[in-house]
Amino acid sequence: MPAEPRATLQRILELLGFSATVDEHRLEEGLLLDVKADDSGRLIGRQGQTLSDLQYITNRMLFQQDPSVPKVTVDVCGYRAQARDALVKKAKEAAEKVRRWGDVVELEP
Repeated sequence: MPAEPRATLQRILELLGFSATVDEHRLEEGLLLDVKADDSGRLIGRQGQTLSDLQYITNRMLFQQDPSVPKVTVDVCGYRAQARDALVKKAKEAAEKVRRWGDVVELEP
């Protein structure tokens, strides 16, 4: 039976008690499942941990159904894009500080 990523994630969210819509987008490296929900903070969790766990569970379930299914990235209301942009900005600011003053800059992991 072929795996259906969007339907699988939608069912997981329903079982968890979330009312959400899931949009599927094709990417070069797999699929992006973008979740739109009123209670997005609970789905994202502290520092995106719940979101990462949801992505892991979704990928494991899909792989069990069909080992050839592409890797799925789960995002909630653009959280991953915003986090990536913030990280890039922080790295550029640190690089500028090193370039300008020659100071050692430590970033959090």
